Amino acid sequence: MPQDPDSPDPSSLDPHNPDPRNLQVRQSLRDLQRVTLPRDHLINLDLQHIFRFISVSGRYEGDSISPDADERIVLRVDVDARSAHSPVLNRLSADIFRIQRWTWGGRTFTWTTYQRSWIVDEVEREWEGQVRVLRGGIRNWSGGLVRQAVEVRIPVGNGRVGAPVEVFIRDRRTRRLIRTFHCTRTSRAFRDVRLEVAVCDSVNSEPILPTYNTHAASDRPTELAERNMTMASAFDEAGVHLDIPPTPTVFDDSAAQFTTWSNDELHDAMETHFSRYAAGGAWPKWDLWGILCGRHDNAGLAGIMFDWSATNRPPERQGFALFRNHWWFNSVPSGAPITQAQARALRVYLYTWVHEAGHAFNFVHSWNKGRPDSLSWMNYPQNVTNFWNNFLLEFDEEELIHLRHGDRASVIPGGDAWATGLHLEDHGHGTALLPPEGEMPLEFRVRSAGYVDFLEPVEVEFRLRNTSPFPWEAAADLRLEAGYVSVEVQKPSGQIVHHDPLLCELGPAETRTLQPEGSEPGTDRFSQTVSLAFGKGGFTFAEPGEYRIRATYHDPMGVNFPSAVHSLRVGNPAGREEDRMASDVFSREVGLAIYLDGSNAPALKGAMDVLREVADRFKDSLAGVHAALTVAKAESRSHFRLGEEEKGERPRLTLSHAPDPEEVLKVTQQAARLLGRLDVPAVNLLHHELVRDRALALVAAGRAGDGRKEVRSLKRTLQKRGVNAPVLEEIERFALSLD
Repeated sequence: MPQDPDSPDPSSLDPHNPDPRNLQVRQSLRDLQRVTLPRDHLINLDLQHIFRFISVSGRYEGDSISPDADERIVLRVDVDARSAHSPVLNRLSADIFRIQRWTWGGRTFTWTTYQRSWIVDEVEREWEGQVRVLRGGIRNWSGGLVRQAVEVRIPVGNGRVGAPVEVFIRDRRTRRLIRTFHCTRTSRAFRDVRLEVAVCDSVNSEPILPTYNTHAASDRPTELAERNMTMASAFDEAGVHLDIPPTPTVFDDSAAQFTTWSNDELHDAMETHFSRYAAGGAWPKWDLWGILCGRHDNAGLAGIMFDWSATNRPPERQGFALFRNHWWFNSVPSGAPITQAQARALRVYLYTWVHEAGHAFNFVHSWNKGRPDSLSWMNYPQNVTNFWNNFLLEFDEEELIHLRHGDRASVIPGGDAWATGLHLEDHGHGTALLPPEGEMPLEFRVRSAGYVDFLEPVEVEFRLRNTSPFPWEAAADLRLEAGYVSVEVQKPSGQIVHHDPLLCELGPAETRTLQPEGSEPGTDRFSQTVSLAFGKGGFTFAEPGEYRIRATYHDPMGVNFPSAVHSLRVGNPAGREEDRMASDVFSREVGLAIYLDGSNAPALKGAMDVLREVADRFKDSLAGVHAALTVAKAESRSHFRLGEEEKGERPRLTLSHAPDPEEVLKVTQQAARLLGRLDVPAVNLLHHELVRDRALALVAAGRAGDGRKEVRSLKRTLQKRGVNAPVLEEIERFALSLD
């Protein structure tokens, strides 16, 4: 439970506390000890100094008393140290709610409606006797400029904050009083959040949530204060109180055929078993769900923010998962670490918990915010030289401003979509999409056919090419979820938006060597097809017209390589039938199904039916090919669901969909024929992907020989299209592996 908000944190008063933020307090106490005055003045002098060491930072709440009682304020005061390791930002911020009351049948109903959030970026501080006075100009997070100022008067006496705390809102120019609030301090934290934790039976052993002594690992900053850090204390230092129930929910994941978790299985589990989610009610709210699992389908993932929103479902940023069987955590000890390997594993285990929970508060990665060298929980250690030797186990200042004082809708779980509300949109007309200038050691390109049909999901090819005379270790995964590529899109209207993925993955950096320029053809480069069909903002390319795309490759070495601008045109509907289908295809459910490469989750069954219809009606177009491929991927996978909890038993994973290779072959047959007839290099990667999926389905159906035939037919087709020898050799190796 939160600490009594009126009780001072002892660490903020301790003159021997080693934290640098207490230097001023210690010096004041030393100065006080050296003062020599008559005895009748000494007690008064002590009080005048000592009460000023009481921290007034925290959260205050109260209603307006003038001109009427129709507004409520949640005020955050951040002007002195809440604890020994909690930075001071010298800011005020507030959320304003409208109070509504209605009396009926002798009963009065009262409710509030959120109105706006504001911040004071620089606070003027002074003492008037035993009253802490704080003043500053108000800046609204949204809704335009505001010419208002705030004055907060906090009485301090008897070692604690008194009441009422007065908040005056005035016209900044005339000083006319606009509104007065009377508040009390409700918490030393700026936000209070409940974290519900679940754990799978296969990994249900200590530690579920880690406790890490900050001096356990030797590669640490010399100025890092020693303390035992938990996930809760890490967020408390950031200003957020995490209320974590002591007993996690345990799931039975012992189903015979179950080995790894998919994204739609994770979200399905959250919908069913996150009590604050399944219970419904108004969202957003200050609740999170974290699950500790064995392993993800992508074995390289240590953690992921996996949840998204579907129609009639609460919004995203509520759930995340850690994968205990990832090799990062192999050396995590059940008790205190006794080796450096154990200490470092425990530290990265804590880091992963905090990092993934940070995404739920709308934190994007440090490099996505233009701070690639930031020493923050939200950066990747492998991206910063000597990260652990310099990392003080904290969020950076800009992140703290967002977490403590940001717009309520962009911070609260279930509020604004992830990666929005962070000033990532530019409503200008193209000035942000300027081409790179000068000589770069890596060439990063965005490529496509330059044209897509109206209902065709947009896919592009990202290509990295080494233009230097030296080998280059580049990131091996160019998907947006991996975090090494960001994308900006200028729409036909001129608006520039970031195309952000729904998921955010955390894992060790995997690299591949790009040989120097002039090496054997194909060894100096590699390409990856990436879907841009659907993201956090929905369908980015949902309107006909000309789009301009620029991507930036964020190399693990901390260097950014922007691409040249790539133009892509989305065609008009080919006829009335396409126009009619658009309202079904461009829905959020279908977008989610496309993004997930198909889904067997019950919530997306209707979306999969729409894709089946597109695959059938438009089977002679690339829109139909993409739809068929998405359906096939879902049919090729198993899907496990958590059943309802029975009395005395844990919720159990059971198989709800088994792989159906014959259905995969059936739904992709016409698509394979169409791609084989097209003599267009732009479909090479799509053709390659579809044939691989069909070959694996043929193996699963007991027809490995037919699978090898299809793969070698693909090889001959791509050879005629001029594909480089290394790609053809890799296809042959794949054919030989089929048995």
